[in-house]
Amino acid sequence: MTYDNRSPRGEVLTLSVEEAAPLFPCSPRWLTEQLRSGQLPGRKIGRSWRLTEDEIHEGLDRLRKQTELNADPRGLAARRRSQRKTGVLGSLAKQQAATGTGEVQ
Repeated sequence: MTYDNRSPRGEVLTLSVEEAAPLFPCSPRWLTEQLRSGQLPGRKIGRSWRLTEDEIHEGLDRLRKQTELNADPRGLAARRRSQRKTGVLGSLAKQQAATGTGEVQ
């Protein structure tokens, strides 16, 4: 059974998770998890999550701001390969490079 989620004038009042997911773009499962945790705005009506157009815009703005805050201004490739190696394996690689023989001293 399908429900018509349109007003008498034909305007869409709310969107389901399946309808809204391509707008984010993400999977319906990820969107449901974000709604459930309160990371994105939305409302649960019965067993289904629904989003209005305003909630979709607010959610997209939140994600955009979060991405901007987490972004490294230098970009992903700013670090040299040697800086990415850490821990024991990184130390072993540095020793091998220093000796030039591939052996660890």
